[in-house]
Amino acid sequence: MHSVVSVDRLIDCLVQVDAEKRQCEEMLSRSATDRAPLDQSLRHLEADNTQLQRQLQALQTQLAQAEHDHTITYAHIQAPVSSVSN
Repeated sequence: MHSVVSVDRLIDCLVQVDAEKRQCEEMLSRSATDRAPLDQSLRHLEADNTQLQRQLQALQTQLAQAEHDHTITYAHIQAPVSSVSN
């Protein structure tokens, strides 16, 4: 009789483990489905970020060029003023 109870318990445990396994698989499947739109949004954000980084780099280059041009122009303006002062 003892072995019959043990077998019944083992069967109950196996049924329970199988049910939990199916629940886990269902949750994983749902999780992957829910994650797909998030992955797509992340890819779009990464692409936007890359584009913004390129724009920032271009603007920094333009700013450096404008500062350089300003320095040269200022130096040209100051040169005649310095020679007139002397």
